Amino acid sequence: MDQALQESGRSSKRVAGRRVTARKDLELAIQVWRGTLSVSWVSSLSRQGMSACGICGADGITLRAHRRPLTNIVDDNGDVVHVDFGYVGDLDSVNTDLLQALLAANVVPVVSPLAIDSVSGQMFNVNADTVASEVATALKADWLVLLASIPGLLLDIQDSSTRIAKIAVDAIPKLIEDGVISGGMRPKVAALSNALNAGVGRAIILDGRSSDILNVLVNAQDAGTELWKRTPAECSI
Repeated sequence: MDQALQESGRSSKRVAGRRVTARKDLELAIQVWRGTLSVSWVSSLSRQGMSACGICGADGITLRAHRRPLTNIVDDNGDVVHVDFGYVGDLDSVNTDLLQALLAANVVPVVSPLAIDSVSGQMFNVNADTVASEVATALKADWLVLLASIPGLLLDIQDSSTRIAKIAVDAIPKLIEDGVISGGMRPKVAALSNALNAGVGRAIILDGRSSDILNVLVNAQDAGTELWKRTPAECSI
């Protein structure tokens, strides 16, 4: 989305890692999420021998949402700011009927983070990490894995050797307060924490720049950052 906004001469605005979406931004989001990116993901999965289908929240009313109200939010500087997020939606429900039908047919659903108000028909842009968390919860998933452009949570963003291998959910607020977790990592961590608290078995951040990273994880090798619902003795923080 950031690249598409830049190419269209528009700038991306975020507060505490969450995107503000103007009407024109929403139109572009629909074109990119439901069009270019969805086709690209389906094509990539097909090249791996997997059958996939691109959908968005409006399809089968899979993701129902309402427009996010004016919100007071603590930004990365610790200041409370009053924000109008525009055409950003807060999810009300996840209908798994279409997802379950696709999975039963051995088809991988590629879900674009666009939701719908089923009464007005208004579409909304929704944070992709939030969608992943809510879908994983609704499907009672064993794992939720989110990808980032860094190796995981880092104590020093400039030093990959400071990766936190494991961290308890109750240690997260202190890292946000200290500025260790900021920007786009904040909604990722919130999404993973919410999924864990809702019953998803494992919640992990992995480096999405590595094409083989999922194999590393599946083979039980050390990778990324795993969040724990309770404080384990082996936790890094």
